[in-house]
Amino acid sequence: ADNWEQAKQVAITPAMLQGDWEKLPADHTLSKRFRRNMPVLYRAKDPGDSLVFDFKGTTAAVFDLLGPDGGQLLVRLDDLKPVVRNRIDGYCTYHRMAKTPVATEAKAGRHRVRITLAPTKLDKRAILFERNRARFDQSPAKYSGHTWYAGSLLVIGDVLPADDR
Repeated sequence: ADNWEQAKQVAITPAMLQGDWEKLPADHTLSKRFRRNMPVLYRAKDPGDSLVFDFKGTTAAVFDLLGPDGGQLLVRLDDLKPVVRNRIDGYCTYHRMAKTPVATEAKAGRHRVRITLAPTKLDKRAILFERNRARFDQSPAKYSGHTWYAGSLLVIGDVLPADDR
């Protein structure tokens, strides 16, 4: 019952992006580092920047990055209360691939997803494990960003075209 053989990785398109997103150039440090698994990376730069898409199915997530400049997301499925997801954790002295869950085994059917970079400024030093706080103290500028890097969608179902919303 929990087999993912029907899962699909779907490219994020500019039509799904609302706000001031940046498509990272191919020569950007993060683009080069993660190119094998994320051929395109988009960066949400400002609070309110959103990724919006509709899908027909049961499960959705976003392949993204966790890192020292990660912000906080509000993840909304349909009309449910948004779920908060931080894009930094205790290990984040560097960037690494991750997955932001959106819908897990939702009722089969059509769903609307809106993921928004929240204005909340995180206490990143407190989020880091104690053993990593010295790195924060040595390079606080590395942690000053408030962003989100999104690479692609993972769905069990189909992403619907923007004109079908």
